Amino acid sequence: MKQVFSVDSQLVMQPSISPDGRWVVYVSDVGTDEGRRLWMAQASGGAPWPLTTEGHTDQMPSWFPGGDRVVFLSTRSDRSGSRKQFAMVLDLNNCIGCQTC
Repeated sequence: MKQVFSVDSQLVMQPSISPDGRWVVYVSDVGTDEGRRLWMAQASGGAPWPLTTEGHTDQMPSWFPGGDRVVFLSTRSDRSGSRKQFAMVLDLNNCIGCQTC
């Protein structure tokens, strides 16, 4: 098995590698007291950045086959705690080295 990604300061859970192998979206609870957030980083390394906001539990990210969107489960729209599916469109052409998508 080959290690393709690591983050020293975060617990990386449920990683999902983009179809082209350049990006990783994962779940972490670092930096928040409420829930879990989606984070993104280049698979080759570098500083990760948050894709979602605090106050929700976001989990189980998965890439669309075209690599331009990520679908995930979240509690963001339902205070009862039930999870619903959401999709996020990513502009990866403008993301290299930036902190937001």
